[in-house]
Amino acid sequence: MNLLEIRNMIGSIIDYDPQVQSYKDEVNRIVNEIYLEFFTTQAWKFSQKAIDYYTHTDVIDTAAVINFQSLSETILSAKITLSSNFFLANSNTPTRFGQIRREGDILKITGASDDINNGLYIVDKVNADGINIEVSKYSSNSPRHFFRGTNGATEVVTVSIEERHLKLPYDCMNILSVGIRNLEEAGVGTNAVGHVFALSRRDDEELGLRDDFVGTPTTWIPYDHPPSTVNRVVRDFIPRSGKDFNVINAATGFVAWPAGTYEFCIAYELHGNVGPKSDPISVVIDKRPTFTFQDTTKLGAFGLRKRIYFRIKSAVGIIAGQAHEENFWRDLGAFTYAAATTASLGSLVVEDTVTSYELPFTENWYPFTNLNGLLQVPRETVVLDNRWRIRLHPRPATQTPMRIRYMYYPGKLLDDYDSPNSPTDTHRYLVYRACQELFVKHKNPNMALYYEKKADDEMRKCEKRYLSERAQYYIKGGISGGPGRLRPFRNLTHGTGRDGT
Repeated sequence: MNLLEIRNMIGSIIDYDPQVQSYKDEVNRIVNEIYLEFFTTQAWKFSQKAIDYYTHTDVIDTAAVINFQSLSETILSAKITLSSNFFLANSNTPTRFGQIRREGDILKITGASDDINNGLYIVDKVNADGINIEVSKYSSNSPRHFFRGTNGATEVVTVSIEERHLKLPYDCMNILSVGIRNLEEAGVGTNAVGHVFALSRRDDEELGLRDDFVGTPTTWIPYDHPPSTVNRVVRDFIPRSGKDFNVINAATGFVAWPAGTYEFCIAYELHGNVGPKSDPISVVIDKRPTFTFQDTTKLGAFGLRKRIYFRIKSAVGIIAGQAHEENFWRDLGAFTYAAATTASLGSLVVEDTVTSYELPFTENWYPFTNLNGLLQVPRETVVLDNRWRIRLHPRPATQTPMRIRYMYYPGKLLDDYDSPNSPTDTHRYLVYRACQELFVKHKNPNMALYYEKKADDEMRKCEKRYLSERAQYYIKGGISGGPGRLRPFRNLTHGTGRDGT
């Protein structure tokens, strides 16, 4: 069932279904609360995903240059210039995406004449040229930390960019397993395949597992929060419409855009972590919109990019004369296109320094002249407050596909035609549990109790059918297993007779 059918079935059962938007919104809220709680509280077979996350090898440059802050610069900067674009051959993704993915990685400086400039830094931004990089001190809580030296001078050093943490997908809610399975796509030197054991952060600290060890991973450690500086930036600087961005119904060349009413909003993104969306701006447009922003580097953070979202409120549909409306956001930042340069993909995520932006029209790809083109833009990805990261020990020496299985967050049912990401026979549970809530709301305790029992019955059916079963082994004798000499299984023994003999 979709959301509309679920709501209609609820209305039929409780014999109350006023066609009032406020009541529809209330029923939708109740259904979504029940759905998300049901989906996320147990490791259902249908609530799991498995991905191959391709690690990056270290980037080492023995001729990099650190730039000392000039007094003439108005925006404080800690810039490193690499000797060449080392990311061209160091990513399984097109160049620009590979560059941006390295943001949040660790950059290590050695060979500086002033020892205070040596040590670990966080990569805040990799510029589009793949050469100039903005960093901040790893050991400092301050958003900026600058190199010591003569103002405006430079110095040649050795730098190493290391992927010490893997940023998992936005919808990752709980990690179930990590391992190496796909050796066909692993780099030379990956010599182990199988399960990678989990350690808590406390175990990691007590065992003293070093961050700089390189090899084939044997353990992984969860990090459920981004660095404090990232959290501070993306949550302290929530964009506001009219103040931090605006939308104008005009563009150079008057390039077409499907005529209609739209809502636009933005969110800031740093190191792959997306912050809260702004309040929306409603505009009536028929041409490619122009967006205006503030330069986010002036907030004291490099790499704080803008993601643009839009929602179609009323536009001419695919069938002539039929209006099209959507209740969910589409993410322009998730749309990719073939750029003018060979073997390169473009992204519509707006760079931090850009203050005026139009969707590129010169790349010979522009599809947004009609509604069919707009519908190619992906829906907004579910973004949890805390994006999961994990640390592998040792850090992979080569590009390695790490197979990660996790429970995912499905996101709300926003449109009437959205369906739950669970099998059809689980939908009755949502209906009965919602009826229980509404009968309580309507002061009918007997019917509330009745549908509580029906919902509990459906839950037991779901648990029997869709919960993963633990593999069972029968072990004869006193064999112990697992790390730490645990004994997870009982031994087979001969029982005694009733008389004790």
